Amino acid sequence: MCYGNFGQIGIPIEPETHKLYSLKLKFAWLFFDSWWKSARKKAGYRPIKRSSMPKPVRWAFELIKNTPIPDHDKSVTGSDSCYIMGVESFLTDS
Repeated sequence: MCYGNFGQIGIPIEPETHKLYSLKLKFAWLFFDSWWKSARKKAGYRPIKRSSMPKPVRWAFELIKNTPIPDHDKSVTGSDSCYIMGVESFLTDS
């Protein structure tokens, strides 16, 4: 588990787990992560607007969020991962 100031904040996606994802999901993950790192660098400590996500990046993000995490119950998806929870905490709709 990943932990923050308020306790458990999500499920880590270990390298062994990441290897179990489909090629499509692995590509989406790399594609989104590349955009995310660039957006974070440009934003500094400011939140990133969801509306700034290009359509292909949004598609990759939604695929990651909605895909079940391998070796977990099917109801446990990328939305439950530490990574996505961290991303979501830095996004804003305004």
